[in-house]
Amino acid sequence: MDAHRDMSGDGGFSGVSTGASGVGADVVRIADLVALRELRLAVVAGAAHLGRPVEAAHVSELLTPGQWLQGGELLMTIGLLLPMTDEACAAYVRDAAAGGSGACGLVLGLGRDLPYQSAPEPLVGAAEAAGMPLLTVPDEVPFIAVTKAVFDARAAVQRRALERAFEAQRRLTTAAASGQGLTATLRAWTVATGVTAVVTDPLGRLIADAGENGSRVGRAVGGGSGGRRRGGEPSAGEGSVSGGGSGVASAATETGVSPGAGRVIVGEPPQADASGEVGDSSLGLLGAAGDLLGRVAARGLHGSGSSIRGDLRVEVLPLGAERLRGLLVLGGHIGAEERLLASGLVSLLTLELERRHLADEPMRRRRAALLGRLLAAETTREQARDVLAAAGLAAERVRGFVVETAVGGGGGGGSGGGSGGGGERAESGVGAAARTARSGARGTAASEPGGGAASWSGGGPVPGPTADAPVRAGADPGPAAELAADLALALPGGLVRIGGVVIEAVCGDDLDVREVLDRFAPGRAAGIGPVTPPEAAASSVRQARALLPLSRASGRPVEAEHGGSSALLLDLADRDTLTAFADTVLGPLDAADPSGELATTLEAWLEAGGSWDETARRLGVHRHTVRNRIDKAMAATGRHLDAGGDRFDLWMAVRIRRQERP
Repeated sequence: MDAHRDMSGDGGFSGVSTGASGVGADVVRIADLVALRELRLAVVAGAAHLGRPVEAAHVSELLTPGQWLQGGELLMTIGLLLPMTDEACAAYVRDAAAGGSGACGLVLGLGRDLPYQSAPEPLVGAAEAAGMPLLTVPDEVPFIAVTKAVFDARAAVQRRALERAFEAQRRLTTAAASGQGLTATLRAWTVATGVTAVVTDPLGRLIADAGENGSRVGRAVGGGSGGRRRGGEPSAGEGSVSGGGSGVASAATETGVSPGAGRVIVGEPPQADASGEVGDSSLGLLGAAGDLLGRVAARGLHGSGSSIRGDLRVEVLPLGAERLRGLLVLGGHIGAEERLLASGLVSLLTLELERRHLADEPMRRRRAALLGRLLAAETTREQARDVLAAAGLAAERVRGFVVETAVGGGGGGGSGGGSGGGGERAESGVGAAARTARSGARGTAASEPGGGAASWSGGGPVPGPTADAPVRAGADPGPAAELAADLALALPGGLVRIGGVVIEAVCGDDLDVREVLDRFAPGRAAGIGPVTPPEAAASSVRQARALLPLSRASGRPVEAEHGGSSALLLDLADRDTLTAFADTVLGPLDAADPSGELATTLEAWLEAGGSWDETARRLGVHRHTVRNRIDKAMAATGRHLDAGGDRFDLWMAVRIRRQERP
């Protein structure tokens, strides 16, 4: 052993060849080492398994070396202690293989002064039976030469990988600097790695892919300025989702995104554009990503995710500097080289999305001006529909909602803010909020700067936004502006504006407003107005503002809906207090009728609006039976049917009891 390991007769050994006959491009394999003439390795067993990768080379004369191996080692020995019997050699090979997690191959050193001058038959047979490559090396080549060759080869592989990564990064940077937007960068990535990549907005709607010939997925939606060349044309293969469409579904179908679980998208099958292209590979990748998009987006910039769908590995990475601007979806084999390059891709795509965000500021201001005009008191039905058309929102019915800019409810919506206080104080808060909303809805647009829609005087259609409107100096870059920009991106039409300490918005009635708020404004007080015709949008916004104090108190968005006021009040009140109230009102009835028949009849009668016939129909009894039971219930409780306050108390107590049922 020592004689072989210490031999210095490696004259003429030139290391690993880097030519075509040398090591592979990605890994070092046993065959690559056998091909090196300098090593003079001979294959005596396991020739069918020379494609195994080599991670390292290791010398050991132990009879049980498996416990000292990590996997993928070329194990070298002179067989000093190994008994050359069939049983001993079979046990040695099994231990070296370690169930597939040990040595990738064996090298037996031969020499005049060594135990063996040729490979012993028992060892050859055991290796062949186990599928373990067995090589021999002559005494002219020391083990250290084989070790150096392995590590030189691995260093060469890593060096070439780094060179490829640098070259690919240079191409990505060149593409990003070309002015051709996201598509050029994604195409350069796909060419360099073979990994499919798409970019979506935070809601999972497709913005850009690297489709063949810049496949025209994601046409510009609603005239948004995102993804434009200097001349104002949308870049091929990209689409702005900053506005337009008749709902979230419209934004989805414009970009060809099919519905996915866990996303705000609710829509129809993908529609081809004029060229017939919808980016099938991109849509397939988004479909495979599934609810992973929503889970990653919910964590903002603080998380990524991966999943395996069949044979496809999908990874989702967040894009953005300080706020989430989009999502990068990768599909395919993502090895160490691709992962190294992906960090650079994320940076380049983030720069482009941040650039777009800044470039879209004039459009956001014009849409804020459109919203001001829509909420103006003098806006007629025709003018309201013109405003929606100018915003690209083809909705027959709309709803308004209002979000406080401060997390936790730091004001807005009137002077009655705060979660404490009794009913009187809450009432004054609602009234103040309504007054604030009414004053805010009357003429905010008059103070909005800029051309286009902001200067509309009400005669004829609303002019569309122009591409050269100046950016207002001193525009607020703070959290309120960022939140408003996020909402403008999420809402088809982008009708969003900042009004003091709140953000006002109007959207089509098909949008899931709660899901948008959960995604972009968690922890903020928010009111959601009722669905109205476009000309009554100001009323919906006023009602939304009036709900802000209740939202602060409940800690969640509050929606104005028919018949929902009592449920809202019950949710806000303390449960013990409500139970005590119900027991006080209905306790005498419980004592008078333990069977609960009178209470059941009273509940049915109240729900039927006091109709004797309808109550009898629901209970399957005669109307005189109903009247008799109600008379008994009134006598037991001491209440009177003709007293509005008594009816209300009974009805509220019944509703409380109903909520307490399992």
